[in-house]
Amino acid sequence: MAAADQSIGMMDGAYFVGRKEILDWVNATCGLGLTKVEQTCTGAVACQILDAIYPGKVPMSKVDWSANKDYEYIQNYKILQKAFATLKIDRFIEVDKLIRGKYQDNLEFMQWYKRFYELNAGGSSDYDPIATREKGKGGAAYTAKYKYAGATTAPSSAPAAKKRPVAASSKAGSAKPPELAEANSICRSQIEGLEKERDFYFGKLRDIESMLQELEESQHTDIIKKIFEVLYAAEGDFSVPDDEHDVGAEDELM
Repeated sequence: MAAADQSIGMMDGAYFVGRKEILDWVNATCGLGLTKVEQTCTGAVACQILDAIYPGKVPMSKVDWSANKDYEYIQNYKILQKAFATLKIDRFIEVDKLIRGKYQDNLEFMQWYKRFYELNAGGSSDYDPIATREKGKGGAAYTAKYKYAGATTAPSSAPAAKKRPVAASSKAGSAKPPELAEANSICRSQIEGLEKERDFYFGKLRDIESMLQELEESQHTDIIKKIFEVLYAAEGDFSVPDDEHDVGAEDELM
């Protein structure tokens, strides 16, 4: 059973989804209360998300939720990679980057994963993420540590709330169909232009980031760090990633 639309390119809108929306989705899907995208670097959450899409296809009893060492993270990613191969999901997992716990690497993987979930999840309300997680090592303790505190969407095990009907404005209601069609056409044209402009500049930023990463170990470290801060800085959702993310102390994953 091959998954649908696996080729989600870097220009896809999926990669413009912010940190908060990603965390809300992860927490709702897995019944968790994670506060940082970097907390997904152990690979356990990624295994559960795939299991939520394809229940029973991931051996969740082998997933180590208590993992706090690189080699333990790698074992979780091996489980994920094997499941990807079984399900014919053509996606290379950059394990060596993800296990470092860097914000940007894990954000991009979760952005891809969210889009993949939206394309392939069946929408079943029978999946119980908490009970499933408890099958694995340290699953119950992980649930207790990262209690689900609620997000903008309900957990996947709960039925979706019914949408309330929204009354149309009197102005829109009085508009004639040809006028609406013309307005929609103009809006679509403007959106297409904005998307092309967005993709153009995003491509430039990705090229700059790649070049800087190649020079990161050079003698110009200070200026490169400052440029990275500018690249990663944004209002609202995004936060500047730490130069060396420490998964220990109060931010430890387990």
